[in-house]
Amino acid sequence: MLLIDRTSELSLLNSQLHLTAQAGGRVVAITGPTAAGKTELVYAFGQDAVKAGATWLSATCSRTDRNLSLGVISQLFHSAALPIELASQAAELIESMTFDRACEEPPATDDRAWLHMTQRLWSAVLELSDGAPLLITVDDVEHADPPSWHLLLHFVQRLKSSNVFLVVTTTEDIHGMEPMVEVALTRHPHYQRVRVGMLPPDGVRRMWEQLAGGPAAHVLGPPSHAVTGGNPLLVKALIEDYVTAGQNAGELVVGYAFARSVRAVLHRGDPTVLQTARGLALLGQAAAHLLPELLGLSPVAVRQAMCALGGIGLLESGDFRHAAVRTAVLDGMSEEERTAMHAGAARLLHAEGAVPSAVARHLLESGWAGEPWALAELRLAADDGLPGDQPEFAVRCLKLAIEVCADDDERTRLVAALARAEWRFNPAVVRQHLGPLAKAAREGRLSFDDTTTLLRYQLWHGALEAAGDTLRGLPDPGDDEAAQRLTATEDWLATTFPEVRAGFSREASGDVPGGAGVETHAGPRTGRWSAAGGEGPGERPGERRGEGRSEGRSGGLLGGGGRHGARRPGSWGVWPAQGPSLLAAVLRDGPEEATLDGAVRALQAVTLDDANLDTMETALSALIYSDQADRAEPWCDRLYEEAVHRRSPTWSTLLAAVRSAIAIRQGDLIAAEKYAHASLAPLPPRGLGVFVGLSLAAQIRASTEMGRFDEAEQYLRRPLPEGLLQTRFGLHYLQARAHHYLATGQAQAALRDFTTCGSLMRSWGLDTPGLVPWRHGVATALLRLGQRGKARAVLGHSYALPGEESPRIRGMSRRVQAAASDLPQRPALLREAVDLLQTGGDRLELTYALVDLTHALNELGESNKARLVGRQAGKIADEVQAEPLRKAVGPVEEPAGNGEEESMSLLSDAEQRVASLAALGYTNREISKKIYITVSTVEQHLTRIYRKLDVKGRRDLPDQFRRLQMR
Repeated sequence: MLLIDRTSELSLLNSQLHLTAQAGGRVVAITGPTAAGKTELVYAFGQDAVKAGATWLSATCSRTDRNLSLGVISQLFHSAALPIELASQAAELIESMTFDRACEEPPATDDRAWLHMTQRLWSAVLELSDGAPLLITVDDVEHADPPSWHLLLHFVQRLKSSNVFLVVTTTEDIHGMEPMVEVALTRHPHYQRVRVGMLPPDGVRRMWEQLAGGPAAHVLGPPSHAVTGGNPLLVKALIEDYVTAGQNAGELVVGYAFARSVRAVLHRGDPTVLQTARGLALLGQAAAHLLPELLGLSPVAVRQAMCALGGIGLLESGDFRHAAVRTAVLDGMSEEERTAMHAGAARLLHAEGAVPSAVARHLLESGWAGEPWALAELRLAADDGLPGDQPEFAVRCLKLAIEVCADDDERTRLVAALARAEWRFNPAVVRQHLGPLAKAAREGRLSFDDTTTLLRYQLWHGALEAAGDTLRGLPDPGDDEAAQRLTATEDWLATTFPEVRAGFSREASGDVPGGAGVETHAGPRTGRWSAAGGEGPGERPGERRGEGRSEGRSGGLLGGGGRHGARRPGSWGVWPAQGPSLLAAVLRDGPEEATLDGAVRALQAVTLDDANLDTMETALSALIYSDQADRAEPWCDRLYEEAVHRRSPTWSTLLAAVRSAIAIRQGDLIAAEKYAHASLAPLPPRGLGVFVGLSLAAQIRASTEMGRFDEAEQYLRRPLPEGLLQTRFGLHYLQARAHHYLATGQAQAALRDFTTCGSLMRSWGLDTPGLVPWRHGVATALLRLGQRGKARAVLGHSYALPGEESPRIRGMSRRVQAAASDLPQRPALLREAVDLLQTGGDRLELTYALVDLTHALNELGESNKARLVGRQAGKIADEVQAEPLRKAVGPVEEPAGNGEEESMSLLSDAEQRVASLAALGYTNREISKKIYITVSTVEQHLTRIYRKLDVKGRRDLPDQFRRLQMR
């Protein structure tokens, strides 16, 4: 048996045994908390005593022994250490006294039979102790039956002149050894009390060392002492968990053995201690003052039990040392006990005015909410749960409240609240509530806020027709703040769900399509792109921005005036719902600095919550569609990280979808794939609703551009949410699919998708290349089909569209124009495209332009320049993992020699810049304009460059460079 840190106690017992043989009997009471190691100490001492020649009689008591008359004495005299004859005589005496007797109390002092038995047993003790000490040990003596106690005290009175050593063990809790018994023991002149406490930190370390080895002891000794308070039984259980788990001195394992030992310790102690531990585990330290009332105990009894719990190493400063202790205590309760106690705790906490969440947790655990106050507490707790990022808790509260609620209107409000809570972590679940909530909205039983929230859910899941009905039935906002939210909602609809907004405008105004307000076509206009005239879908020849669409702008993009009119950025201070209006302004007027600053201010002003999610998405989209992806990126990253930290799958998936769209605009295929996957993975397939269009678009485009066509096909085969292609996000999906068709040789299908984008955008009044540059796609598809003239017609028409002055859009235009132009004109257009796309920040489009320039230079016989440009194209293609583009560059011949670094080191930074531009074919005047120096300075730089590099002219420069210096 393992005995740690008990050397002094064992030594004292052995010395008392030695004194017994020399100077008469001794009595020792070993005290200490439950499971402190008293039994182990007595056993180890008994073994030593037997080795020293003593006879050892032992007994162990339990609570059941109190109902067994002379049970302890019977154990002592049934020991194998007694001669058979003596043991038989003792058994007969004891049996004669216990037969037909109720011995709950000690016998009367004049009971002759009792006195006769006592004397005979004492004679047997003296006979056993003749010649060698007799050791009598009684473990947990506080549980001994009264007759046995009486007889033991009779022995104690006669020990003085005997060779008998009596050792008893007892706990220190409120039901330890009875005071009167201990008083009787203290009368013996050689009585001594020995206390056994918990193991000190060094003792715990030594136990680990003996059972698990030195390395584990060094690392895990201190934390295990902190968890157990030095309780040997609990320390041993931790070691067992550690060994079972197969750890390598890494971390503490608090597992099954520990929980089992916690329950064992509690059941070995007084029932009041166990009851108090259960109450504390259920109430928690903050409400521990309610324990007496909850348990039906006196404050003194609870206080004593708490001290006992601290003594056995389970409590520290009034609370459990480790969460696993609380779990073990609760797991040890029956379902009936736990339910009843939780219900009682809920009543007490409610009566005391505790916070609703504290009351609700007990109501949830009890499954009971049968009083009006319980329903109110659940609703309040749910209201607090969402701001506290505890939607699952809010859902549990609301479900129980709905279960017990008898009022139909209140149940409707509870269901609306339940939908809000569930939406936070799984929007797919909310679909089950759409029908009942829509019915309640039609009957006028939903508030304005609940109705607008229902509208969001319907739009999210693509139920556009139902959303239109809800929008038309919106109740009056009631105040200015709600009216502002309605305006923002209408802006959001106009830019994201135009079909729904258009239907609302017609219903509200009674106008037919073409009247004041937004263009209210239920679908794409009649009339498609004409190759002869060069118009886009629904486009009239000669149309300019503001011409032919003025009716759709008279009241702003939303149409009309007053409450429903769109406000221009700057007409109000930044307010949380401003994002949709900013996006509307970008798509209507193009990117203006005031609008972009407003988008940034909106992102600064709002906090991440359900009410502001649309504002964040639209403010970020306003920056994205303005080709300000670099400005949107840090804001989106911050919001996404916060959403992940706050454990909201809905928020994080939506923001990851937006982040994937940002990455596509930057030509960052790796990031696009990463965030698209992060958006598609957490929620069920239908969870992301129509917003999945962003994620699928990014994933399809990234897979396509990386050359993983089969993977892109898998995403294209995924079923689309209802109504997706009638939303702004559907445009992104169509664009990505069209690019995949182009990459896989399906130009006709690509033309169809690009044309559909144009038709939708024109009919919605959202025709801006910042959203989707569909005309570039149409022209590219026509070129692939060999219809160069039609492509030129599309590109040659002047549209004056909002956002077309963006460097990225202009660079894309120049690249497609170059593809439609004759070979001699291509390099100049492509060089311009390269310059613009460098500024525009789209590395994928830049690579496309560089690849096209490489091919054009090769076709013109300028192989040195082609090689130089090709290297840069291949380098960027490698970085973004655009494998088809890298292959499209073709093999790049490496010139002989390895003196590039030496040659480059000869040039200053300014000379390297001039040399790079000259190698690309720019004239001296063009170089001077690009880097803002005079033509004369350019000439001076070139003279020095030729001299330093020992070349004849600019045609020899490519041979001296291995990469293009892009600045």
